[in-house]
Amino acid sequence: MKSMFLGRTALWGFVREIVLGFLCMGIVFSLRAQEAGFRLEGIESRTLPVTGRKMTNVIFPVAIAAGVRVSKDVLVQKVKGVENVIELKALRRDFPPTNLSVYGRDGRLYSFVLRYVDDTAILNFRVVGDGDGVMHPVRLTGWPVDPETLRASARIVAARRGFLHRWAAADGLLLGLTGVYLRDSLLWLCLQMKDLTGMGFSPGFLRIYSEERKKLKRTASQEVELSPVYCSGFGIVPGNGRLMTAVGLYPFVVGRGRRLVVSVADPSGERVVVLKVKGKVLLRVRRG
Repeated sequence: MKSMFLGRTALWGFVREIVLGFLCMGIVFSLRAQEAGFRLEGIESRTLPVTGRKMTNVIFPVAIAAGVRVSKDVLVQKVKGVENVIELKALRRDFPPTNLSVYGRDGRLYSFVLRYVDDTAILNFRVVGDGDGVMHPVRLTGWPVDPETLRASARIVAARRGFLHRWAAADGLLLGLTGVYLRDSLLWLCLQMKDLTGMGFSPGFLRIYSEERKKLKRTASQEVELSPVYCSGFGIVPGNGRLMTAVGLYPFVVGRGRRLVVSVADPSGERVVVLKVKGKVLLRVRRG
């Protein structure tokens, strides 16, 4: 009886180990099934006919950041001097269908399937939104967030009530720094332009840099350029009117003995206004 009891105990222990083993395997498989944490959604590509006899033009609603083609059988190039148009032409007859990806400055991917045709009555195409409101943003190199977010941020900070009052005047123009904000990992300078004349002002150049406050004789003045990551752009300032804008830069500090300089000029360089601000003013930055 004793040996039979021991045998049953060993048997139950063996069964228990098997059951625990299956339970552990089930937990492991369940965890592995949950590891992905994402799913794939297909983005439909639009068919675009390409011929070798004529050039096909595609006009995009925004400037083109980059393009990727798969086949060498198709010539794809940007139009010189134009930021939102590409040209396509077949380099070989009856090439197999291939794809083309275009990345716009709006942070959107435009995907096409290129198919060869002997001839086509339509040579010019315009990219138009389908109104579904679905965006598939991409991250452009050197941009902390997608361009649409930056555009929205520029509008938001530019519309804020200013807390700084630093102004410069020249050639009938006023240029002011009205605020400094941190938003989207960028330092935003809120600028306001005023034209005190009835002519109106069309900005052509914007330059931002730091320089030494005291320029000693026989000593070269070192200027450090600050390149904007995003600039909503100066439009035309109407005569006796004003315009607000915001410029996003990677956060920086102007050291002791130096100052920030913002220069705006018309395309000819005849009308120029230069704003100089002490570095400590930037330390009053606020959250955007």
